[in-house]
This record gives sequence, structure tokens and C-alpha cells, in this order.
Amino acid sequence: KWWSMWISGNSACYFSDRRLKDLKEEYLTPSLATITPLVVYKYRFNEKKLLVQKQTELEKRLSEEFKNEKDKKKIDKVRQERLTEIKQEAKKMSEVDHVGFIAQDVQKVFPEEVITDEQGYLCIKETFIEKFVYTLFLSIKELDRLIQNLTVKIDELIEQYKEQNSRLDEIEQRLDRIERRRIKLKRSERE
Repeated sequence: KWWSMWISGNSACYFSDRRLKDLKEEYLTPSLATITPLVVYKYRFNEKKLLVQKQTELEKRLSEEFKNEKDKKKIDKVRQERLTEIKQEAKKMSEVDHVGFIAQDVQKVFPEEVITDEQGYLCIKETFIEKFVYTLFLSIKELDRLIQNLTVKIDELIEQYKEQNSRLDEIEQRLDRIERRRIKLKRSERE
């Protein structure tokens, strides 16, 4: 994405200046409802399945890359080199825990962010992370609004409680006075 990034000094940045953009509309999505179904998993890749997938991909790339090549030994040498790399990478990926989403889950929420490769495996596009970050940001704003609304509601309930407590105190005081009068009246009737 060289067109959207500028390297300056020791850091890379993405163009985000308002003056460089034609704003269409504010990006709003029902954020919490969107991300709630997503589950973050801890997982390891299945080495054998990963190898089969990568080998199939390798064969396709080799046939495209060397479609005019007549020297089979050269093709076999490249195949073996890349296959060794693939095996090492598959082994490494299967030995380490990863954290992330499952494409099938993402597809339910952001169908435009999931594609199917030539072998039928689902892949999450790189653009998903960008969209997810913005949706997560909007979810935080949504939670903040909910918290503010709940805070106002709690404050109102506390005031109602105080008022009712005060009225209850008044009623108890009146009952006490009535009870004292009743007792006083009973005594005076006895005398």
C-alpha cells in the first residue's frame, strides 16, 4: 500500500489529513452488536493440513512461473528449495500458539472481509483489521454513551431513594407520635 503510506525519518505514517480526503459520511455501524459474536481463539496450526494447502499453492505458482521452462531439473530444484522452506514454516507455525479470529466467524459479521482461496479455504483480508479497529473504537464510544446514560439513571434513582427515605423517616416519626398519643390516651382512660 505504498500510495497510502509515507516514510519520514524513522517512522511510517498513513495519510489521514482531512484536507486530503473527500469525506462521504460518518462511518457508523451498530458496533457492539457487530463485534459481540466474534470470538478470539488461542490456536495452533495443523502442520499436515497446512503443508497440503501450501504444497498445492506451490505447484500452482511453479506452473505459472515456469510455464515456458523446459529444464525439469531446474524446476525440481526450485520446488525442493521452496518445499523445504514451506515445511520449516509449517512446522514453526504448528509449534507456536497463535491468537486470532476464525474466518467463518468473521464472514458472518463482515462478509466483505473474507475471501475463499482456490482450494476452498477462507482467508481474512488485510483490510479487516483496519475495519475492526474502527468498529472497536465505535464500540468503545457506544459503551461510553451507555455508561453516561446509566450514570444519569443511577443518579436519578439515588435521588428518588433519598426522597423516599426522607418521606419514610417522616412517616415513622408521625407513627411514633401517634403511638405515643395512643399510649398516653390509654393511660388517661385507666386513670
